Amino acid sequence: MKQTITVFWRNYKVLIILLALGFIVRGLFFGAILRNHGPQGFALPVNEDAGEYVAIAKNLADRGIFSRDPAPPFSPERLRTPGYPLFLAIWYRLVPSLPFLTAMQNAFFLIGIILAYHVSLRAFGDKTAALLAAGVLAIEPTVAYWNNQLTTESVFTVSVLAATYCFLAFLQGSPRRFVFYAGFFLGFALLIRPITEYLGIIFLAALFILGVQKRIPWKRLVFGAAIFAAGYFITVTPWMIRNQLLFGTTSVSTMNVGFGKYLKAIQKELGISVNYAFYGGIPRTEVERLALVRADALRLVAQHPFLFVKIHLIGLVPFFLGDGYGTTFGVLFPALRESRVVTDWSGSPAEIISFLRGHTGLEGVVFWGGKFIWGALVFAALVGAGLLLKAGGWNRRFAIFFLLIVYYFALASGVGSYSRFRFPVNPYIFIFTAVGSTAAINWLRSQYKKAV
Repeated sequence: MKQTITVFWRNYKVLIILLALGFIVRGLFFGAILRNHGPQGFALPVNEDAGEYVAIAKNLADRGIFSRDPAPPFSPERLRTPGYPLFLAIWYRLVPSLPFLTAMQNAFFLIGIILAYHVSLRAFGDKTAALLAAGVLAIEPTVAYWNNQLTTESVFTVSVLAATYCFLAFLQGSPRRFVFYAGFFLGFALLIRPITEYLGIIFLAALFILGVQKRIPWKRLVFGAAIFAAGYFITVTPWMIRNQLLFGTTSVSTMNVGFGKYLKAIQKELGISVNYAFYGGIPRTEVERLALVRADALRLVAQHPFLFVKIHLIGLVPFFLGDGYGTTFGVLFPALRESRVVTDWSGSPAEIISFLRGHTGLEGVVFWGGKFIWGALVFAALVGAGLLLKAGGWNRRFAIFFLLIVYYFALASGVGSYSRFRFPVNPYIFIFTAVGSTAAINWLRSQYKKAV
């Protein structure tokens, strides 16, 4: 037993230290939120989502009802999906306390740090880069902050990472059950956040493209795709049946992913205003509005592709450079929160001047410091992605797969998306950042050795 522990420590001591460091950082935010805001600080009123998820979790734990209503008639919930409330309800049933729920979420996300390490190691085989990626995920402030808010990001990200790890394991020769697990975890991710609705297409495409390149037998690929789909639909079908029976649609949610955001942005540029609650002079149900918004968004994108590209490309700037450090460090330093200036830039040229000039004093230091930090992280990630693409072979193929996952979320999040929306792809960005940083460090070492 002692020998087993010794070997385990020798193999994973750096990762264990990183996990301990991540636990300390999360504990720092946990304590600051509790001190400054009390238990309600983990579901702040400004985070409307958190309050709704907690309300549903309470009803699930106390009454076995999926509704956010605090009192009868407990209308069936249509907007929120069941994955995250179910996670909260399990812990709420044990200890009905917001701090306890948050503590369990913090502990649960440590699994995400471990998964990020193993995903990086499986994909690219560089232990140093894998540890660096896990380390950044462990200490990055916005990650730790959102781990301490009762919103979907933490559990959702772990689910997507688990799907990615199992998917890579199957491609690298692990038993077929791993591709079933990949489908299951991706399906559970959909039940946490509807944004995952089309992500399975990337996984299935990668399965066949990478499988053929790896010369995996067609029989194994076809069976693998079927097993992946089985794991996915076993997870989501009960919820789809429930929605069909209650609301007449198999759609998992009335949330329109990024369609609504793009539609509003394009309509604003075109000077169009549409009331979808009374579309065509006819009162519309929530399900009908969902279909109409999606159809109109796709129609306008097809009619105005260059306008869509402009809106989308401008929207990538806040997605990748939004840091949220004003809010994040405002938890630790209340004076900073009070001085925070809201000058969000959604991509409109008219807003850029006020956005650039609106940050001064200590708040400006934190704001622009955050932009510098995230600019450096993204730049290193671009270098890392470039090196992997240039390397060819499996490095290139897995890099493309990861890049597609990152871009999927950037596209589906719509416009005006900041650090919270980027949260699910932070691990993949940090993996690329670690590869780029490791390469830079190795190059500097080689130059130093040449110099001496």
